[in-house]
Amino acid sequence: MIHRRHVFRSNLLALLFAFLAAYHVADAQSTDSTSGAELPVVCNLDPPVVFSQGSVTVQVLAGLPKRSRVQYLWTATGGAFAAEAGKPGVLTSEAHGDTAQWVADYASPASYTITAQVTGPNQVKNSCSLTVLVAARQENRGESASPTGDQLERALLLPGRKEQKGYGLYSYLLFGAKPDANARPRFLEVLEAYANLDTGLEAYFKLDRLDVTYVPVTAEPADSPDLATAVLEKYDYGHAKALLASLPKEKLDGDGPYIVSCIQPLQGPDSSTGPCLVQNLSTAPAGVIPLWMKQFRSETNQQQVWDNKAIGNLALNLRTAIAIAAEGLPMVQKAVSAFVFVSK
Repeated sequence: MIHRRHVFRSNLLALLFAFLAAYHVADAQSTDSTSGAELPVVCNLDPPVVFSQGSVTVQVLAGLPKRSRVQYLWTATGGAFAAEAGKPGVLTSEAHGDTAQWVADYASPASYTITAQVTGPNQVKNSCSLTVLVAARQENRGESASPTGDQLERALLLPGRKEQKGYGLYSYLLFGAKPDANARPRFLEVLEAYANLDTGLEAYFKLDRLDVTYVPVTAEPADSPDLATAVLEKYDYGHAKALLASLPKEKLDGDGPYIVSCIQPLQGPDSSTGPCLVQNLSTAPAGVIPLWMKQFRSETNQQQVWDNKAIGNLALNLRTAIAIAAEGLPMVQKAVSAFVFVSK
């Protein structure tokens, strides 16, 4: 009886946290005037830039129990939706389902907003929106380009190399120690997400609206189709520990992986970098990481002004996504605030 009471209390606390987090997410993102406090939702998108004949996969995550009656409605300010995923020949103005395929359909080069409205039991509603850019086929980087011409959203931090100036957000994949056999799959999951980051976005967006993700390495990895394994073999654990020393030691529990995102580059021990979003995946179940990383990738690929408020919203959205992905894992839901937090 005591065990059941403890489980019930844990589930109740987790549910309460999800509802509170959803309130802030809805306040920051919802386009629906009705209360969304009882229905946390977050959206993700891949890729963030397409050409006039391209398409985008969009997904909405809703914090509802399995087998709940849910209605989904996707709309957009341009383009269209494939009537059937993977078959863009038949297009419609709306889509239904938690995942949809948006098709540019020869739309003019511009930014378009894609919105998902979710209606749950008792007509509780909430919504989230994403922006996709339909780009002209040209590679004139102009003032938005890196001076070196590098595609820096995914960059290796080699010994002696400094971070490129001018980005709005600086993210780092940091490992506190070499992974053992149990931790290695988790580390590789994170590096797989890194390998899949979109590159070349400087061609279309200003640098101060973009996130750049760095991985410290001792040398250039071998040219390999398995980039995650190649990077892990050259990972610079000493440099990673120095960068982690930028953060309060009492906030770091475990060997990572950590994803640290700051408005300014990390400077190492005895430095002040301001608020940073810290994601601690040290004890995250492997099954949760793919969706977690997908949400992080989508959130940071949305061009925006990166400031303290944006970092706070990013933390709340990630917590909501993790809580939804971890349905049936009450200990993960209970610990979600320890997995994702903002370090002062």
